[in-house]
Amino acid sequence: MDRMIDIKRDILMYGSDDVFKAFNKWLIASNGVNVKGQLTDFLDFVLEMRKDLCNNKTKLTKHDILLNLTQSEEEARKLCE
Repeated sequence: MDRMIDIKRDILMYGSDDVFKAFNKWLIASNGVNVKGQLTDFLDFVLEMRKDLCNNKTKLTKHDILLNLTQSEEEARKLCE
């Protein structure tokens, strides 16, 4: 719980508005039962963080992130559908 409070503080203080809003959207979605929606919001959050850190020049996609997380082209493709 302490780590999550630190993360929330850091995003509030240092993240862009888009990162902050994407983080909140993911947190709210994580309280629900729609796992696909949670995953989509998480991926949106990660992409917003990358945009923030890379001066909006990231070329990665949700599929790229899922491929990294799952290490399976088939699983990443299924999750992106």
